[in-house]
Amino acid sequence: MGRRPSGEPTALIFALLALVALIGLLLGILTRTLVSRQPVIAQASPTASATIHAPTSTSTRSPTETSTTTGAITGHFQLSVTVSPKSARPGQQITVTVSAFDPNTHAPVAGLPCTLRAPSDGSPPLLTMWPAAQTTDANGAATWTVTAPSEPAGTYEIEAFAQSAKWSWKADSTVSLTAS
Repeated sequence: MGRRPSGEPTALIFALLALVALIGLLLGILTRTLVSRQPVIAQASPTASATIHAPTSTSTRSPTETSTTTGAITGHFQLSVTVSPKSARPGQQITVTVSAFDPNTHAPVAGLPCTLRAPSDGSPPLLTMWPAAQTTDANGAATWTVTAPSEPAGTYEIEAFAQSAKWSWKADSTVSLTAS
């Protein structure tokens, strides 16, 4: 009868255990990466309706490296947009506030240049001429006052955008124009 060497089953068991551990580690890393890149949907309030979109670039910085003081922004941030009033007549003043914050701590991100622009998804834009960029203040907010244009009644969109050296984010909000 043939005899099996006694070390063979033990080596095979250790190899299988190592393989299972490696697969588990890789799945954990993959899951953490995918979860950290999921978009966050902002809850609507009576005066705001914002949808936050996934980042347009990636960052290799750790989540704790977001700057909350003026100067170069070095980490991740997110934006939210508040529009007041949500429904306006042509010629009426509309206040648009963009808030920048650290997605992990919700601390405000100051010193971040933000712009308002036509929506990148092709939705009807509120404005044809967009105001100059604003930098977020110590509370992480940038505010514009715009005049509702003379456009047909309907829903129009505003997109806020900000970008640092390794990260960018956009957030949208809508405004309903009513007949004058």
